[in-house]
Amino acid sequence: MCHNSSESIPHLFWQCCRAVEVWRVLLGDKVFQSLSASEFPEVAVGLSSSVNRDMLHLFVIGCWRLWTNRNNIVHGAAGWEAADLVAWIVNFAAEFREANEFNHKEILSYQPVWKPPALGGFKINCDASFRLRSGKAGIGVIIRDHMGNAIAAKSSPVQNCSSVEMLEAHACLEGLQLAFDVGIFGVILESDAAGVIKLLSDHVIPRSELGSIIRASLSLGSSVNLLSSEAVRRGANSVAHSLAQLALSLDGSSVWLDGLPPDIYRLVCFDSSSIGCPV
Repeated sequence: MCHNSSESIPHLFWQCCRAVEVWRVLLGDKVFQSLSASEFPEVAVGLSSSVNRDMLHLFVIGCWRLWTNRNNIVHGAAGWEAADLVAWIVNFAAEFREANEFNHKEILSYQPVWKPPALGGFKINCDASFRLRSGKAGIGVIIRDHMGNAIAAKSSPVQNCSSVEMLEAHACLEGLQLAFDVGIFGVILESDAAGVIKLLSDHVIPRSELGSIIRASLSLGSSVNLLSSEAVRRGANSVAHSLAQLALSLDGSSVWLDGLPPDIYRLVCFDSSSIGCPV
């Protein structure tokens, strides 16, 4: 793909400059370093026993997309840059996960919307965003009550993101930290990062860099009386997603306790109106 070396399977998947950029963002440096076996089956078998299901999905979809990109170039089409490859792989993986979590009948009849917590409760929604071209990453967090009112929100740029999964986990940690900072207890945590949510729900601490974030999140969860951690569809996490996108344009963290940016406020109002709650 890069024309810097003779074509081979190891070069296409592990050594090409585009492939290196893709894997560093999707899997992180530590996992990428394990992709050193010369044969594809060895790498696939090794990863299947050392990473979680979501990361394995990213790997398989990533290999498929790199191969498709290679074929497009061979047949005269323009190849995709690493940033476009990463964005496509992440989006496809999310759609694949959603398609397998619900049966077809539910998909046709169910529209994902934000649901309020029980009376007197609070819900934290978290999300992460990144742009490979600029190297920017950000997280978004919002805490709402049972009426859909925004109690607190945060947009925060993140430096030196090592992987998509680490970024999503960091967003959950920031959500719990914000709840602790504003003195909220009895919370539900929601994110569309199903792999991270499963670790938190099962109280599983990986023996990796990710483990330190999960451990800190579980500790904070005890402090704010975390009632549950739940994976949701992206459509039910739109406010947090927009806050994460906003973070990409910020130089530092912004927290809102009174009032929200106009675009964010409109999304909060939409979520509340869809469930019959005035804001």
